[in-house]
Amino acid sequence: MENLGEQGQFLGENCTWYNLTPNMAGSSHKQCITSDGIPLKDEQWYGRSAVESFDTVAFTRRPVDIGEMQPPREYLDPSAWGFALQ
Repeated sequence: MENLGEQGQFLGENCTWYNLTPNMAGSSHKQCITSDGIPLKDEQWYGRSAVESFDTVAFTRRPVDIGEMQPPREYLDPSAWGFALQ
């Protein structure tokens, strides 16, 4: 990740532009990221044309419970993936 030294502001939040694919010829992937790591804008370029661009439309900072970060139990159940336990 290469800091491009450019600042941005989206949704009232300050962010810094980073090149996620430095030294890649012909294309680039840039994000404007807040100081705590939230990407607010994402741009992918090929040559001089934007191929895809995404803007964050809303986000909330709040304490997150560990249960919110764990996948549903059925995702970890081997039988759901066709494996039989013996």
